[in-house]
Amino acid sequence: MKNTKTTTAKSKKSMRKAFCSYYAVFMLAFVSMCIGSIIALSPNAPLSHIHAYTQLQLYAKSMYEMQILCLQSFDYTRCQHQEFSPHSHYHIQSQLTPFGDSLLLLDVSAQVHNPITSMRQNVLNRHIILKR
Repeated sequence: MKNTKTTTAKSKKSMRKAFCSYYAVFMLAFVSMCIGSIIALSPNAPLSHIHAYTQLQLYAKSMYEMQILCLQSFDYTRCQHQEFSPHSHYHIQSQLTPFGDSLLLLDVSAQVHNPITSMRQNVLNRHIILKR
């Protein structure tokens, strides 16, 4: 009789341990899925947006400086349209448009597909350049 009581007590303890293990794994998976959806879908992911916007601003400024150097070194037709993609998600392009006899409009456009939030962010800058 004593043996059956100890075996049932042992089996109940092992069942309790197994239930606790399954419960812990389930809770871990549930919490990680909730945190992932909060980060990806809510405005609680501002750091990725701030980083992407800042990086886009830097690339747009670099494109502006490259266009100025291109205009100083070459003619208008060669520098009219420039584009580059420094990383797989970023795309930067520029377009020169004549505006009158002594002015050029430089439109710089930079886009990124944010891998965390799956949103597309854009930066558009327009500069007025005097011909010399």
